[in-house]
Amino acid sequence: MVSEVISFLGGFRPDSSGGRTRTAFVVTMLLASLGSGQVRAQVGLAIPGEPFGVVHVPLGAGAPDDSVHQVSGYRITTPDGEVLYPVVSGGRVLEALGATSGKAPTQLFFLFRGRPPTEVTVHGPVPRKYGLRVIANDRQYRRVLNRWWREYQAVADREYEHQLVPAAAASYFREMLAARIQPAERIARIRDKVKKQEQSEAWNALEFLLGVERLRAKTIANLWDTPLEVQDQSLPHMPAWTDVGPDHVVDVAVEPLATRTPEQCFYIRFGTFSNYLWFQRLLDEYGGDLAAMVTLRSTDEAASKRLQDQLGLQQSALADLVGDRVISDVALIGYDLYTADGAAMGVLFHARNNLLGIDLQKQRRAALARSADEGGKEETFLVGDTEVSCVSTPDNRLRSFYAHDGAFHLVTNCRRLIEEFLLPAEKRRSLAGLAQFRHARLHHPFDSDDTLFAFFSSPFFQNITSPHYQVELSRRFRSQASIQTLILAKHVAQREGIERSVQEMLRANLLPPLFADSQVAAQFAVQGDGYVDRLRGPRGTYLPIPDTPVERVTATESGQVAARNRFFVEHWRQFDPLMVAAKRHRLADARDVERVSLLIQASPFDEQKLHKYTSLLAPPTAQRIAPSPGDVVFLQAAVQGGTMAPQLGTHHVLFGLQDSATAWPMPPETLWDTLQLVRSTPAYIASWPRLGLLDQFPIRLHSAPDAMGYMRLPFGLWRLDRELFTAIGFHPELLGWVANHLKVVDGQQLAQVRLHVGDLSQSSLRPFIDGLQYRRAWLSSIGGARWMNYLGQQLSLPPDRARAVAEQLGGSSPICPLGGDYVVTGSGATSHWTSTALTDDAAGRFQAPVLQWFRGLSADLLHDQGTLRIRAELDIHRRQAEGVLGLPLFDFLRTPRPDVVLPPKKDGVPKAEEVPLGPVDFEECS
Repeated sequence: MVSEVISFLGGFRPDSSGGRTRTAFVVTMLLASLGSGQVRAQVGLAIPGEPFGVVHVPLGAGAPDDSVHQVSGYRITTPDGEVLYPVVSGGRVLEALGATSGKAPTQLFFLFRGRPPTEVTVHGPVPRKYGLRVIANDRQYRRVLNRWWREYQAVADREYEHQLVPAAAASYFREMLAARIQPAERIARIRDKVKKQEQSEAWNALEFLLGVERLRAKTIANLWDTPLEVQDQSLPHMPAWTDVGPDHVVDVAVEPLATRTPEQCFYIRFGTFSNYLWFQRLLDEYGGDLAAMVTLRSTDEAASKRLQDQLGLQQSALADLVGDRVISDVALIGYDLYTADGAAMGVLFHARNNLLGIDLQKQRRAALARSADEGGKEETFLVGDTEVSCVSTPDNRLRSFYAHDGAFHLVTNCRRLIEEFLLPAEKRRSLAGLAQFRHARLHHPFDSDDTLFAFFSSPFFQNITSPHYQVELSRRFRSQASIQTLILAKHVAQREGIERSVQEMLRANLLPPLFADSQVAAQFAVQGDGYVDRLRGPRGTYLPIPDTPVERVTATESGQVAARNRFFVEHWRQFDPLMVAAKRHRLADARDVERVSLLIQASPFDEQKLHKYTSLLAPPTAQRIAPSPGDVVFLQAAVQGGTMAPQLGTHHVLFGLQDSATAWPMPPETLWDTLQLVRSTPAYIASWPRLGLLDQFPIRLHSAPDAMGYMRLPFGLWRLDRELFTAIGFHPELLGWVANHLKVVDGQQLAQVRLHVGDLSQSSLRPFIDGLQYRRAWLSSIGGARWMNYLGQQLSLPPDRARAVAEQLGGSSPICPLGGDYVVTGSGATSHWTSTALTDDAAGRFQAPVLQWFRGLSADLLHDQGTLRIRAELDIHRRQAEGVLGLPLFDFLRTPRPDVVLPPKKDGVPKAEEVPLGPVDFEECS
């Protein structure tokens, strides 16, 4: 303990303004804490006030030991149990209890109501008690309260920035407390920033297109500023989109499924049922969805299961009719992919016989029987002369429309989709009749034996940016934010002893003024411990947007739509159709590796939107630079000055990363770490036949080249000039190596950008990649625990209730990305959530998700004559899989029962998972 005292005192130095007083203060604190659990001297202040009193306790600094408080935050109690909205500043968590080794003194603030506390206990491995001096001073009260407010917001912002606390909770507590305490300066700055962003048409439009999660996060804060408005205006018209072609295309064969897919739908076709199985098996091997193959998940959205249950198709729905013996063709179609909230989509089949329809009806009625106690019912109605079956529950958890027209069968959750599917041929606007789709099939025939073919038409993009979609998507976010606000307000009211009616919570400023509108309050019904939107149902199975009526809008909604539409018309003109095709091959020399050839193409491509950047690409060329030996990553681009520097001619710019052992600084947390990482990386940049764009960077020479052509540049860089190449990097010996081995070769394929990435799983980069991903997974794992502990702390909830509230607010269950389980540890005031993986040697066993399957990539990009095209060859490691798996994005196909008798297999129908062995049909980039 003596060493701790000396170390602590070493952090303070006397000064002329009161060094003696400060030293005496510190000594008093330390001596008072020598006995474990004893009350320290009156080192803190408790100041009564309205609506809250405020407490300030300077905790000092302590020995670094973050084993507990990284995940638990902290627990604070007083004899009366009144600790409201605590915050600790001066470190990530309690420096005094070992959260960090920072030197800044740690400060504790919290609010209270009623009688001021005279003692506070901060619970850690050793509980520490602090005495409080009660004073009544208005000026001191305002000063300390304002400081609490600044620190409370700063910590909330930091927790959100590091993804430890979702924006929903941080925004609610900030806005609710601002309404009750009204620290006008800080809240005015926040709202001014939001309003400036909203006033920017470009920002507003791009955020709508690309930043759905950002919009969702901002909605709670905006609730407190939303005026009470009447929906008294007509829905704005669609923007006047420009037709960018192509001209009419005739005599192109298309697949039958395209004739029954509405032109506004996305279209993901697998061609054969075997390809369904292949794709789903690939996803199941590595996490269940495409995102999980690359990124780390910290929540289980269960979107696939929700959609499966909503459609009424369960595990064995098609197991009796496995594969290509029953299904000729199959595709996923729909108007949007908002699966987290409730998508508008379905499965379109082209059947070989009527067994498919019989089984689909059987499974949907079984789902209806399971929903009998929830108000499930079946209705039928006619669309034209065709009968449509609809099985549903009042909350939309079951919402399944089914119809068939000849050999075509559609199961969907969207009434509008089933109605368009059944339109008579003369009224039908299908993909097959769309010139841009036929243009795609002209250059990529439907019988190309693709494993997957996806097409996103211009009408698809126009539809999801239509006024109807814009308004309803914003209303969805507002509905979610309102429900989250109601849930949090209910728990705050319970904690503070306030009646939990909407009227009383409004009176106490626990709810935004918007809820004073009876129509807003009546929109939500109590369901269990939470709330549900009466119109849309629960999140995840919201009423599909095309089926949700949007007849009238408010003035604010009309203005937002008009601003976005104006930006689209003036700057975007049109959305380019996007095509994706994938074909798989088995590699002869690697039984556990498959090669997937990818083609991604936008044609016709209107480059006006991106002309500033596409003008930098030189004319397509077959010439390329062969990488130097040892390059595990090699990127090259044929570029020119474009509109930025028109005086620059055509040249090639290269980037190479060598596969060599390097002492990577891990993890790179600071600017210095990042600089050291860059300096130690065995990488180089080169150009041929001249520097070109590299000369535009503000790096000026301050030395002449030596006899070998080397010269020093600022920041520790070197430059080497040779006859053909100029290279720049931090390692002069590496520059000499690559300059001697780089060479220009003539290829066969035209392109402007080429990329080659070797097998990173076998490279010296693997420890670095695993380390970076582990750091992210570690932070996400801590974040899941901190989120639940944060709710327990702010709302005084026991751990089990805190987790339930977290799941209510997020609409998903927290999962540990390190593969551990979230468990409660400790007891009493120290009980908290943590992950079992945080106590194991997870770092040594962790593997980055992408490195588990990625075995190499070669790709090129071509921009020419109104087309933007990317071709790639991706090598994927395959694990040994068993059984029959489900449809992609769903989970309702499993191993068939052993007593099933299947129809005889026809000749020419491939077996499931049969992979062709064939040559790659385009040139590799390496």
